[in-house]
Amino acid sequence: MPKVFVSDPIASTLTSASIVFARRAVELSSTSSWDRVSEFTIQHQIENRRVIEQTIGAIIVAVAGVEGMINEILAGSADRFSQRGSMRNVDEKAYARWARLWDEGAFNRGVNAIEKCQLALAAADLPSLRSDCQPVEDMKVLITLRNELVHSEPKFRPHGSDLTQKERDSLERKLTGKFKLNELVPKHEPFIWQRCLGSGCAKWSVETVSAFENEFFSALGIAIHSEIRWEL
Repeated sequence: MPKVFVSDPIASTLTSASIVFARRAVELSSTSSWDRVSEFTIQHQIENRRVIEQTIGAIIVAVAGVEGMINEILAGSADRFSQRGSMRNVDEKAYARWARLWDEGAFNRGVNAIEKCQLALAAADLPSLRSDCQPVEDMKVLITLRNELVHSEPKFRPHGSDLTQKERDSLERKLTGKFKLNELVPKHEPFIWQRCLGSGCAKWSVETVSAFENEFFSALGIAIHSEIRWEL
């Protein structure tokens, strides 16, 4: 067989995989044997551990999906395998700029997925995503959470029911109110990583990615609107 080169887009599969992780976290959480009142046994700890594992998978793979999405759009402009007609707001000059910037490595200089999306919009002479809109704000927090997990370092964090919001850990402050806390552990357990990593966090992670991508696709003029149906 002669040598050939094939493209290898994976972003959409990463995104769907994150939803699989989140659905599994929801399923395991709903079938837990702990009644929230009786003794919290080793069996209950194992059940909780399984939910945390799925939640971590949802978080990490969800962010990877966004990173893959923007990379595929930009790399496609350079390699000419992107479906250009699907982006109504992007003209040929913009594609040419993307291709040049991609080839020069401008999108690989320590920028995260949000910053890369904003750079792409700027290069296409399109309005940037508002930094104060909910999808962008939540995506920033999700990336922070992912980074804390991927580059985790053991440290002492403030913990206690009497702590003021200002006294709490910075990650806890950012995540508070974003999702329903993990109910498979007693309420006195630390927010990080016990009360934080549960099915509520898993659902929020994939919903955050969905909302952010909808916002970005709308800016590019892509007629795609994703929605996650949890009842399926």
